[in-house]
Amino acid sequence: MKKSAFLLLSAFVFSAVFFFTSCDKPPITGGNVIEAKDVTSFPPENLEKIDKVKAFIFNQSEFTYQEVASCKFEKNGFTLTLPENVSENFLMSIASQVPPGIKMNPTDAKRSLILIAAIDRSGKQIGYLFFASDNLFKSPHAKLTYTTDFLYFDRNVTIKGNYSYESYNTKYDCSFKKGWNILYYRVKYDNETISIPLLSTSKPSGVNFQWFFLEGIPLDYKNVISPLKIHEQIISTMPPF
Repeated sequence: MKKSAFLLLSAFVFSAVFFFTSCDKPPITGGNVIEAKDVTSFPPENLEKIDKVKAFIFNQSEFTYQEVASCKFEKNGFTLTLPENVSENFLMSIASQVPPGIKMNPTDAKRSLILIAAIDRSGKQIGYLFFASDNLFKSPHAKLTYTTDFLYFDRNVTIKGNYSYESYNTKYDCSFKKGWNILYYRVKYDNETISIPLLSTSKPSGVNFQWFFLEGIPLDYKNVISPLKIHEQIISTMPPF
């Protein structure tokens, strides 16, 4: 991957947590409840290994994480109830990392993020659960796909504008509310390079999303430093087309 693509995406450190779901119903209901149905996997029998689902929240300055929610994985789905409020220990100021051309209001807003992990019957973390457009695995070389992130903000905040770096351009069109939010990443493939031309809190029209389980990525803070890290690992599991 080209260095410029990594710099473009890591500049805002939104640290991706990628998810998949098969219905248009918003995955966050009641403000802090994540509902997932019809989780899929390749191969499908991998789902039989999942016993529980856990949400972990990250402290990005101290490189630590903590479990904040847990539930059973049943009938190929789960319902996670996230905390309504997040401890100050896991909130991070991002104003200093907003790239040129992007306006953040207010600038003192703080945010956190979660990772959703799959746990087997022995208590071992065996992979992640993701929320993304259903063409991500059907067509790995598609021009455009979408992935998402679950973020918590301590107040209402807007982050808008356009950022350019060399040949890469990213539009930020985000209006976060206090509490839990979904951030949609538009992912573009070009000559084996990944870029993100759009980050938005608005669900893209005409795009179907589905829940997906990806086995084998250990829970490690370094895996969620940037949107590219997990996305690269997802792509590496795809068969050639």
